[in-house]
Amino acid sequence: MGAGRSNGFTLIEILVALAISAVVVGSAYTLLFTVKKGTAGVYEKMREKERAFNFLSMARKEIESIYYARDTDYTGIKIEEKDFYGKPASRVTFTCFFKDGMKVISYDVVEDKDNRLNIVKTIADVVKGGKPIKITVLKDVEGFSVQVLDDGYDKVYDSTKLKKVPKDVKISLLLKGDKGGEEFSQICSLMLSDAL
Repeated sequence: MGAGRSNGFTLIEILVALAISAVVVGSAYTLLFTVKKGTAGVYEKMREKERAFNFLSMARKEIESIYYARDTDYTGIKIEEKDFYGKPASRVTFTCFFKDGMKVISYDVVEDKDNRLNIVKTIADVVKGGKPIKITVLKDVEGFSVQVLDDGYDKVYDSTKLKKVPKDVKISLLLKGDKGGEEFSQICSLMLSDAL
């Protein structure tokens, strides 16, 4: 019988097949981790937006339930405007009722040691007194602003001096984003009359 070729693979064919397999597995591995990293980024952005909406909803409900009496200085609403390196940074202070009594609440932008802006909520008990409670409600924001939408008011408002409360207040939160940040806002409609 004649000398023929065997039915097996040569060493070169096996090495080429292994090299192709390594390239395919490496590409799949890279694709898997790229997709995983992208998905984690999307979930983190969704969590940031959820925290922003939760914060704005909480602040809107509290502001809409303010207590105001013309003859009491600590009641009503006060809005002050600050600025951190061109970023909006309002402070809003108002009085409202909680289940355990009347509180003065303040939302303020505070810069931490790493030069990041955080929103801090301060709760002071009007009746019992004591040390105010400070809570960081949002970390690493781009900006926070509060403005009165009534005619004639811009960046500041003080119901103690003006002897009235505004009808509408807009609270805006600026989160970090690709093109200068992403803004979320809500309108607070205060249901108090000027006759109080």
